[in-house]
Amino acid sequence: MPAGITTKETHMDIAEAFRFFDRHIRKEGLGTGGATLLRRGRVLLARGRTDYVVHWDFQDGDATSIVADLVQSARTRSVDLIWRLYEGDGPPALGGVLERSGFLPLAGGELVARTTEGIAKRPASAIIIRKVDNDERLGDFLYVSKCAFGEPFELVEDQRQGLINLTGTQTFVAYLEGVPVGAAQLDTICSNPAALLRGGAVLPDYRGQGIYQALVNKRLLLSRERGVDLVFAEARPASRPILFKMGFVRVASGITWTFSASE
Repeated sequence: MPAGITTKETHMDIAEAFRFFDRHIRKEGLGTGGATLLRRGRVLLARGRTDYVVHWDFQDGDATSIVADLVQSARTRSVDLIWRLYEGDGPPALGGVLERSGFLPLAGGELVARTTEGIAKRPASAIIIRKVDNDERLGDFLYVSKCAFGEPFELVEDQRQGLINLTGTQTFVAYLEGVPVGAAQLDTICSNPAALLRGGAVLPDYRGQGIYQALVNKRLLLSRERGVDLVFAEARPASRPILFKMGFVRVASGITWTFSASE
């Protein structure tokens, strides 16, 4: 158990949990889906079809110049830029600087977390969870994600293989009577005491049957096996009640600031 984080059922030091998230998830670049990580001054960027600010460390006096540099880079490359701010993020003036620089705010999800203590294996059921380790299962993962989120996944071959072999990311598909019905990912790296749950999706016709819970439980157990102390997730409104029931607690609310290079 990391210093400063206490637990009795779901109790923990929320402020320390957020610092833990910043130190072991964002600073290490976890949860970036295999995007290229680039250090640009005091900012860590994930570069892809959209640039995403992963971690930063600067004061109010530097905010305007740093944001301007990132905006100019995004314009030059004709890519959008995303910057997610949580409660407790600094510097204090950053939100205002982003707004004045042309970023638009969107309501983000809630960051939630739970320790790996007291995780029980779910009773045997008809839900079978498989790791994505071949092209057929990758196709099942993409199919479920597309149907659940309503967004197509258009991947070239190197991206398909990358999704199977991502360093630090494990991808899973849940099957019910041989039908792919759920999908999810787990981000962990060796010796890192934190893990991140991503991409939990269940086909609409199969919701309410415990599939999402089974995917969460599978990833929690794997996290514990890897020596992880604290597991984080970005909770959408539909998943929050389930995660809270499974022992997660709210750490912080977030705002996603988006800069469009085309405007």
